[in-house]
Amino acid sequence: MLKAKRSETREKRIVQMIDMNFESRSGLHNIFRTKYKHICSILTLTHHIKYVSNK
Repeated sequence: MLKAKRSETREKRIVQMIDMNFESRSGLHNIFRTKYKHICSILTLTHHIKYVSNK
């Protein structure tokens, strides 16, 4: 419970930082999106490998 709340406040702080850096907002968003996509692809890949190996 406590950890979840802490991460929530951290996310809010990051959002506030992005809002303050309004000019570089699109750049940051692109960086976050590419990182997120990369993580997602890795997760789906590992999940797929697990699924195949379990069969």
